[in-house]
This record gives sequence, C-alpha cells and structure tokens, in this order.
Amino acid sequence: YSTLGGNPAAFANIFAADPQVDVATGNLMVSLNRYWFGTVHFDIALHDDGGTGTPPCQGRGSNITVTNMTIVVNPVNQNPFFLLSNATLEIPEGTVTTVYTFAYNISRGEVGEEAQRLHFTTAQVDGPRGLFRHFELYMSSQDGDTALLKFAARPNRFGTATMNITLNDELGGSYTL
Repeated sequence: YSTLGGNPAAFANIFAADPQVDVATGNLMVSLNRYWFGTVHFDIALHDDGGTGTPPCQGRGSNITVTNMTIVVNPVNQNPFFLLSNATLEIPEGTVTTVYTFAYNISRGEVGEEAQRLHFTTAQVDGPRGLFRHFELYMSSQDGDTALLKFAARPNRFGTATMNITLNDELGGSYTL
C-alpha cells in the first residue's frame, strides 16, 4: 500500500481531494481546485506487507521506499468579461457623443489576474461601411469596472450597423459581444 505525506494546507488549496496512488499501476491521480495554482512538495511512501499479507506494514520485515515529489500547477489565463448597458443605440446622422458606463461589470479574469491591463477593440461586422468616423471604448472608472463609448457618426450617412466589441487582456484572452 502507499501513503502520502506533505503540507495539508497546500493540498487543501490546490487539490480538490488528496492525491492518490494506484498501487497496481503506479499512477498518481490528482483533482485540482479551479483557479488555484502553485507548487506542492510531498513524499510518496510505498510499503510492502513484509510477507504477512496484512497491512499496516509496520515492522515484521516490511520494506518502505520513499520518494519526494513536486507538482507545479501553472496558472491559466481566464478570459476577461463585460456587460453592455445598452446593446442597441439609435442615433441621428452626424452625431458626436460619449455614452458613459456603456460597458460595465468588467472583469479581468479570475484570482491572480487583477493587475492585467485591458483594452477594447471594435469591428463593424454588418451594415453599410463608413457610418462612423470613430467608434471606440475607453476604460472610464478608476477601479476599471466601467468603460465609456465615444463615437462620431458621419453626416449624410445612415443605416443599421452591427458592431463587435471585444475586451482583450495582455495575455491573449478576449471576450466579444
């Protein structure tokens, strides 16, 4: 049979359940908690029954082999997220305006990603081209949880345009509405 020894506090944070060793195959089985990462050091001890056929294998000629093991769980970038205060805007041609709190509930990802820098990109995906001189979103609050929309509609142009608004983080994650 096998036993594991190590730092139970680290196990509780990173692992959803204590790691297990399948004695028949030697496979180490781990189940990770979501959004936790770090390094865990532990020992794996393999005991034989000392010829008695009955664990626990204390004494009676039993053999014990101990191996030190380290598991490194790397963080995974989670995509940023946001909501729009209004997904449909009706504006007169030639309008230049700012819509405050156009995007809100902006999230940089999960635990450990709070410091990531974010930026918005926009792309027209449908409708007549050239309706806008510019159509851009900017982070607007100090805590970074809202963004404003600045745009200028061209005069003498009209129609319905569909825009994709994408929030990008510096590690390549993105979210599009």
